[in-house]
Amino acid sequence: MKWLVLETLGAAESRADDLSEAMGYPHPITATERASLPIEHPSNDKGAVPIGPSVWSWVAGSLIDMASLLTSTEQAALYDRAEMDSAGWFPLVPME
Repeated sequence: MKWLVLETLGAAESRADDLSEAMGYPHPITATERASLPIEHPSNDKGAVPIGPSVWSWVAGSLIDMASLLTSTEQAALYDRAEMDSAGWFPLVPME
């Protein structure tokens, strides 16, 4: 899994909607509204769209790598899990 990080959650939601539409979501056969659900950074206003390597596309009629729907600039800017962790996207919650 990679993530496309954008300046705001709203921008991430909009891009996720565009990607979902390009893949044929929402689709009448499924209750799934989006191919990808954006997340919000816990301490700043950024948003990120998860970009899966194997996601069903109703348009292609098969599994596709979502990155193939991104621009070359977006593809070059994708974050991996280690980068997301170091940027504070998934902070550890202390156990009680």
